[in-house]
Amino acid sequence: MAVTDLTVRASRVDDRTELIALAGELDLYSVDAFRAALEDALTLEPERVVVDASDVAFIDSVALGVLANAMKQQRARGGTIVLVATNPNIVRVFEITGLDRMLVIADSLDDALTA
Repeated sequence: MAVTDLTVRASRVDDRTELIALAGELDLYSVDAFRAALEDALTLEPERVVVDASDVAFIDSVALGVLANAMKQQRARGGTIVLVATNPNIVRVFEITGLDRMLVIADSLDDALTA
């Protein structure tokens, strides 16, 4: 079994925004850290969760499922999730799956924080 590296950093940006910054590969073997960070962020009930995936090299269907569940929870509360994705391959995965219609995809962290 291959273990991939994923760095997850979570922080509060302001009184309505939580930020989760990811770097590495987001897959079956690393998704638990991402899931935990999302759950912690959603527990705080922010208006917006920004997931900075600009340093993510790969994302699989398990990670997409985790993100989709978080989006449903956040939308039910009237909140949003904004994804920062600069890798065209990552953006394409969201387009193919239709998840790009469920959340805002920003080109930069600055854009995501003002979206």
